[in-house]
Amino acid sequence: MMRSEQVWVFISDMGQGGAQKVCSTLACELDMQGRKIGLLVLRGDEGDWPLPEALAFHSFRCHHARSVLPRLIRWVRSTRPEVVLVFNHQLAVLLIVARAISGVKMRIVARNISNLSEKYAREGAIWHRHIVNPLVKLIYRRVDAVVAQSRGMAGDLVENYGFPEHKIKLIPNPVEFKTVDARRKESPHLGCEFLFVGRLEPVKNLPFLLSAFSRLKKRMSDARLTILGEGSEKPKLEDLCKVLQISNSVCFSGWQNPDHFYGACDVTLLTSHYEGFPNVLIESMAHGKPVVSVDCPSGPDEVIQAGVNGFLVGRGQVDKFVDCMERAAHWNWKPDDIASTVSRFAADSVARSYWDLLSGSEPCGNL
Repeated sequence: MMRSEQVWVFISDMGQGGAQKVCSTLACELDMQGRKIGLLVLRGDEGDWPLPEALAFHSFRCHHARSVLPRLIRWVRSTRPEVVLVFNHQLAVLLIVARAISGVKMRIVARNISNLSEKYAREGAIWHRHIVNPLVKLIYRRVDAVVAQSRGMAGDLVENYGFPEHKIKLIPNPVEFKTVDARRKESPHLGCEFLFVGRLEPVKNLPFLLSAFSRLKKRMSDARLTILGEGSEKPKLEDLCKVLQISNSVCFSGWQNPDHFYGACDVTLLTSHYEGFPNVLIESMAHGKPVVSVDCPSGPDEVIQAGVNGFLVGRGQVDKFVDCMERAAHWNWKPDDIASTVSRFAADSVARSYWDLLSGSEPCGNL
């Protein structure tokens, strides 16, 4: 059991992204439950996400993780944290090294953020594929516990990264239902508004999405697609829209908090090559909005119930994806029934599960 009530959360930054939103939601919920939270970031400041007013904050102001180790060791020695929840497997590895060098006894709990074997199989950079990945395989499992958001993610850690099952705890990502109930009641279903939320990067497989949407336009001329996010692929995607002659029906809206976009859309789409666990699916469902998703590893197959909250499509099946988009647009969805399928992701319950793990009052191994 913990001697104090403070937990430090270590994350790369508090910029745009699903992990940052999860970090914000957890920090605020734990604060409301009377826990003391400290936030440690590799780079940047507190960002624009809501955070507790009494939050202790420290930034290393390092652009790359590989340059932070000396500063991290000094911080561990001076702060002597009792427990750290780390939101990145590379940062977890560095924290394990810092613990060993500093001699400070602290509990390290990692929140795994991706399907790592899929991530590194697609990694082109020599540094990450041939140096970072072997180090992760060697050291990462030395954390005291790891949180997996899906069974697929947990299986990947066991099969490909040598994690013993007793170190893995299944805890889903949190959704703040109190902020979406009113929006769910206010938003009508029109059938033609589609939404994508995420980084505009190769892993999200957006050419597949645009190809599917261009085919859908031949069946539904009034269909519109909003793409919410930023990334290196944006210029290529805008060019592809011109080639496919769908530019007038696709809106690149940049990065914004997606909550009110869920309320305005009819169907949320996901086409990723892989995910750790796709927050956008459960957030959309919490707003009472159905999803159409590619059956990528990992997570979609664990939350989608066909005809109840969405449709799941095999990888690479673009024609089937188009069929399901059209079907979802005309389906008689029941928003409250959709939301009920993700009630287990309620933020207060998820935060309590995290605290039980962080404090050592609840063991791992619930696969």
